Amino acid sequence: MKQHFRDMDLVKEMTLPLFAVSAYSSLFGASFGIDHNYWNGVLGMTKFKQDFGVWDPATSTYIIPSTWISAGSGLPSAGLAIGALLSGLFGNRLGRVRTFLVAATTSIVGIVIQAASLPGHYWQLMAGRIVTTVALGVVCNAVPAYQAECAPAAIRGALVNAYQCWLLVGALMANTANWGTYAWDSQWAYRLVIVLQLVVPVVLLVGGAWLPESPRWLVGKEREEEALEVLLLLRRGTAREVVEEEVRVLVAAEKEQRRHLQAASWADCFRGANLRRTLIVAGVQCFQAGQGNSYITNYGVVFLQAIGVQNTYQTQVLLIFTTTISSVFPFYFADRIGRRLPLIFGAVVMGVCMYVVAGVTGYAPADDGAALKAATAALFVWQFFLSSCWSS
Repeated sequence: MKQHFRDMDLVKEMTLPLFAVSAYSSLFGASFGIDHNYWNGVLGMTKFKQDFGVWDPATSTYIIPSTWISAGSGLPSAGLAIGALLSGLFGNRLGRVRTFLVAATTSIVGIVIQAASLPGHYWQLMAGRIVTTVALGVVCNAVPAYQAECAPAAIRGALVNAYQCWLLVGALMANTANWGTYAWDSQWAYRLVIVLQLVVPVVLLVGGAWLPESPRWLVGKEREEEALEVLLLLRRGTAREVVEEEVRVLVAAEKEQRRHLQAASWADCFRGANLRRTLIVAGVQCFQAGQGNSYITNYGVVFLQAIGVQNTYQTQVLLIFTTTISSVFPFYFADRIGRRLPLIFGAVVMGVCMYVVAGVTGYAPADDGAALKAATAALFVWQFFLSSCWSS
C-alpha cells in the first residue's frame, strides 16, 4: 500500500514549492465558494427578510419578492460572465499574478459595498455582489490556467482540482456560518457571513505578490530565462538539463501556437474539427451548470424549506460537507482514468437523482416522511457525484 502511494504521479512529481503555489492560488476558490453559498442561506433568514424584504399582507410576514430573488442570482451570474470574458485580456496583458492582485482588490471593493448595505437597500447589496462576481469570474478562469501552466503534465488534472476543493471548503465555511447565525435577531445574522468574505482576498492581496509568474506566460513574452528560474523553483530536485528541456518544449509550443494564430480567425472555432472542440469545451461548462448546480447553489436552503425539511441549515451543511469530501477523489483518478468516463457516469447518476427529487416532491403528500427522506437522500447522492465527476 505504501509503495503504491509512493508510485503515484501526484506524490512523485509534487514538490514543496509547487504544492505551496497550487494551494495558495487555489484560495480564490474559497472566495468563490463563500460568495455563491452565503446567498442561499441568507435568503431563508427571518432577519434578512425583515431588513431587505417587503411586507406581504397575504402571509403577514416579510418576504423577498420572487423577482428580487431572481435578480439576486441572475445579476451576479452576469458579473461572472463579464469577469470570465475579461480574464483572458487581463491574463495575457498583465500576467497571471498581477491579474490575481487586481481581482483580489476588486473583490474587496465589492464585499465592502455589500457589508455597508443598510436595511432597505437591497439593490446596493446587489451592486456589491456584481462587483465581487466580476472579480470571481476573472479568477475562476485565471487560477486553473495558472495551475495547469505550473504543473507537470502527469499531475495537471489533480492540481487543477485543488481550486475546486478550496471552492467547496469556502462553501462549507459559508453554510456553517449561516447555520450558526440564522436564528440571531440582529443584523449580524446575515452580515457576519458577508464580512467573512473579506478574509480570502485580503490574504491573497498580502501574499499574492510572492507567487511566481506562470512559466508559460513568461515564455510567451520571450522571457525564457525567467521561465527557467521559475521552473527550477517549482521542479526542485529535478536535474537542470531536464528543466531546460521543458523550457525548450514550451518555446517550441509557443512558436507553433503563434504560427497557427496568424493564419486563423475566431470563425475557425466553428469550422471543421474545431467546431467539435468548441462544442465540447462550451458544452461541458453549460451542462455542469445545467444539471442543477446553479439552482442548488443559489436556492438550496429555500428549496429545503419548501419541501418540508425541518433542520434546513444543518441539512445544507451536511450536503456541502458531502460535496467537499467527494472532491478529494479526483486527486487520485483524474490523471488515471481520464475525464470522459466520470463525466458520462456522473451525468447518468445525477439525472436519476434529479428525477427522484422532482417525482417525490411533486407527487407525494407534503406530510409523507418517507418521501421526504428519499428526496433528501437523492440530493446527497447527487452532491457526491456532482463534486467527484463534474465539478472537479
